[in-house]
Order: sequence, then C-alpha cells, then structure tokens
Amino acid sequence: MRPRKILIWFIAFIFLSMIVISFQFTAPHSTQDEVSVNYSDSYHLRVEDLFNRVKMRMSEIRGFDINADLKIVSKSWVLENFGSGAMDEDELINRELLYKALLIAPSEFKFEERRNREVQSYMAFYWDGDIYVVRENFDPEDESSGEALAHEIEHAVQMKFNIKSDETFDGNLALNAISEGDAVLAGWIYSRKNITTMLEETEKKILCEKEAILTYEDGFHKLFYFPYQYGAYYIGRAYLKGNFSLINEMLKNPPITTEEIMHGKMEDFEDVN
Repeated sequence: MRPRKILIWFIAFIFLSMIVISFQFTAPHSTQDEVSVNYSDSYHLRVEDLFNRVKMRMSEIRGFDINADLKIVSKSWVLENFGSGAMDEDELINRELLYKALLIAPSEFKFEERRNREVQSYMAFYWDGDIYVVRENFDPEDESSGEALAHEIEHAVQMKFNIKSDETFDGNLALNAISEGDAVLAGWIYSRKNITTMLEETEKKILCEKEAILTYEDGFHKLFYFPYQYGAYYIGRAYLKGNFSLINEMLKNPPITTEEIMHGKMEDFEDVN
C-alpha cells in the first residue's frame, strides 16, 4: 500500500475510534422523565403510528420480538445530553488538538462547535434500549423516516446477540462497521430497495468516483461514514449470499479487524453477482 493511502487509513482509524468511544461513554444529564412526550399532540400521534408500523414490519423481517419504546425529544434536549456540554473538558481539548496535529482540520477549527452541529443534525437514534426521534429533524410524512426508524430498530435487534469486540483499537472499529452496516441493510430491506443497486452505489462512494475531497469538512464527512459505507458493503454482500441467516451468524461471531471489513474475505462472496 502506498504511503499516502496508509496515512489516510491511519487517520480514519483514529477519527472513527474516537467517535465510537465518545458515543459509548457519553452520559446524559437528564433523566428519562424529562423526555417530552405529549400524546395529545398530533405530531406525536403520527410518529407513534409510523413507529409501530415499522416495528411490526421489522419484527416480520427479522423474526424477533422487538423490545424498544419510542421517545420524542427536541434538538435542545439532544444538545444538552450529547453535545459538547456533556463531554469532559479535557476530551474536548484533546480531540481538537488531535485533529489539528494530524492536519485534518485547520488552526481555526473548533471541535466544540462541530460536535454541536453534528448532534443537532440527529434525525433518530438508538440509545439505552429505546428509539429516539428528534422532533425538529424528523418528518413522519417523509419516505426516508420509515427507513431511519428501521435502521435504529435493527440496533435494538442487535442487542439480542450480545455483540462484543476484542476491545482492541481495530476490533472496536470493525464491530462498529458491522453494527452500522447491518442497520443500513435493514433500512434498505424495509424500504424495499434493490440491494444490488444499493451496493453498487455504495461501492462508488467508497472509491470516491463521484467527487473529490474539497474541504476539511468533506474529509470529516467521509471519515464519519466509514462504518456505514464499508460496513454496508460488507454486510450487504453477505446478505445476498445467505440472507439474514448469515447476518445473524456474523452478529454472533463478528469480524475482528477492519482489514476484513475493507478487503478481507471477499472471496466468501465470490458467487454473489
């Protein structure tokens, strides 16, 4: 592998591992009782109806009872619980220094600001056994909303497999790719998308055939989507070969290296068109 490619992947691994660690260890300031759910509100009723329909459909697709409740929250609630204010001050400083030292971000970059922008863009997420929907960003009438809920519900399904990594730097990244790739696939299947077509589009994104990295924000975006793109490509090909039976086996015994996710064992899928 050429030195430049080695550097790119090294930076990607560092960046993504920090994302995984941050998400796993972020502790909320608020309690569940502070989550605003007003079922007399028509919006809440529409979201609840969509959630129940998606959960029922996902139970049929996956063959499992799905134990997850719906929580509807505001952007301000998400920011309070997962934004920069919920992070340790030393971690904020160290993150900013890390990205600048690796030349990912310019000198004027502020990690605190980017963290808050990222958090406020959440549409839905799975956390602590429940599915959270962010009111300002989630439109129950939009076609993509059902797919987003299916994605998050699949994360609830994954909890049945007690997935664990070997706790190494690389192992955590590989596990994250399997987790997000499986959830992306679940969203595709719920939305009745053609899996082969979606894999072809994902491969183009991986190979950067459509566009070049123009700014450091583009670079952050591409690094952030590593587990979603490579994970979906890996899991999607496995699904075409063995449906969810093979996916379930992968969740029980997930790959332990990112090399396997990016390059390895594709020979297992050679008969997939």
